[in-house]
Amino acid sequence: MKDAPGGNRLGLLDGKVALVVGASRGIGAVTAKVLARAGAKVMLAARDGNALEPVVGEIRGEGHEARSVTVDVGDESSVEQLIKRVLDDFGRLDVAFNNATDGSIPQALADMDVDDFDRAIRTNIRGTFLGMKHQIPAMLASGGGSIINMASLAGVQGVANLPIIWKRPVSRRNGRPHWRRRCGASAPPRRSQTRFFGSVRTRAAS
Repeated sequence: MKDAPGGNRLGLLDGKVALVVGASRGIGAVTAKVLARAGAKVMLAARDGNALEPVVGEIRGEGHEARSVTVDVGDESSVEQLIKRVLDDFGRLDVAFNNATDGSIPQALADMDVDDFDRAIRTNIRGTFLGMKHQIPAMLASGGGSIINMASLAGVQGVANLPIIWKRPVSRRNGRPHWRRRCGASAPPRRSQTRFFGSVRTRAAS
């Protein structure tokens, strides 16, 4: 293993398979590239399959293996088919990065549209749950793995125009920090960790 330009660890993930959900742009697209450069075979997933193709092309252009699939993270049958595709194509799953997000732009709670709220819950909370529900058995079949759920610091502290109801965030990615504690308790003796790396403005990628 050696460092590549940009700090990528060549060979760190040789022989591993990674899934990036919400990979069409931004953090998801960059993560897919980094995982591929570290040696993983990468499956990129998002609701917009066409938006995935340029990212897949860039990864392949660097000599790495990548494929793409369209997914609706709020639909269980779609998530099941996604995991089946990963296993059919690559034979295992070692890393999953749940990055899909949707919902309202930052605004006061009273101004939030109910449909935006419902989309946020469906993608950010239900989508993360469904992803992990089907990723965990696939990983355990190969001896274990790592699941990374992208979240927001707004999930654990108040941020203007990102409303929190019942002490739980309701917009964008903010419900996800709570999954860390639930997963550590529901799938022992598996390890569960949370890391915060700072703030950044992002566009939704689901």
